[in-house]
Amino acid sequence: MSQQPINPLPHQLHPPSQIDINPSLPTNAEQRKAPSGELALAFPVPTTWLCGNCDTTHPVLSLLTQPHTECTCGTPSLRAVYDQTGRLYLYWRDDPTVADLRQMEQVRIARERMVTAGAGIWLQEKHDGTPSMAMPSPQETSEAHSLVWRIEKRLGSWLKDGSRFVHEWEGRIRHQPS
Repeated sequence: MSQQPINPLPHQLHPPSQIDINPSLPTNAEQRKAPSGELALAFPVPTTWLCGNCDTTHPVLSLLTQPHTECTCGTPSLRAVYDQTGRLYLYWRDDPTVADLRQMEQVRIARERMVTAGAGIWLQEKHDGTPSMAMPSPQETSEAHSLVWRIEKRLGSWLKDGSRFVHEWEGRIRHQPS
């Protein structure tokens, strides 16, 4: 019996040019692009958040690192978070605990939610293990993006190898004599 070629699952590795963008999402959401020749990450990572008062998107990094959250409307409110492809990642409907991000306690809660949801990838840790709340320099931001893409590339390879492993075992199980 001939071996069938083993392909990754269709949803696992898509170049950014093949990722479908939902037209109903905010048009001003930042879209990350992989460096040429590299694949996009197969799982979502929070990158932008949406103000519930004026529908303006902001980078997640600004909420995580800046001491005060600012918005053009003057009263920022956390409504939704979008991933690196512009798809909805998290959504809160009229949640009073994150309705006024001018209050430090609500900003703290919003930060905790972001980190718990996976946005911790954007934070650097100090030497004592606590997250750095200082705004990174452009060089640090560039290094962080480079690190994210290297992690994505490794995870993409791992997902591809894992898919191959699953398909091989499925094939062995199907073709075992009874």
